[in-house]
Amino acid sequence: MWQQHLISGFLLVTLCVGCVGPRPADMPETDNPVLFSINPNKVRGGDPANTFHGYPVLGQVTVDGDDKQALFEALAKGLADKSKSPAKCFIPRHGLRFTDG
Repeated sequence: MWQQHLISGFLLVTLCVGCVGPRPADMPETDNPVLFSINPNKVRGGDPANTFHGYPVLGQVTVDGDDKQALFEALAKGLADKSKSPAKCFIPRHGLRFTDG
């Protein structure tokens, strides 16, 4: 189970770095990200339409306009200011989904 969390965390950081860093000219612009509020208690066999990586979705909102720019700036700041030691637990409360096309 911890491997899934590690992989999910790595993918999120990888996506965030790609979104907030300089964008290559041939890289397409991503659609507006969706911010999810999630229940931190993972469920097995839940409806994929109502879960985010196995966590029940409590609510969601599409981030656009000035809020999208502020989100990317906050992600960049969070990556720059992150702690050098890893967290000892993983209790997610929110998730971001980035799509292209």
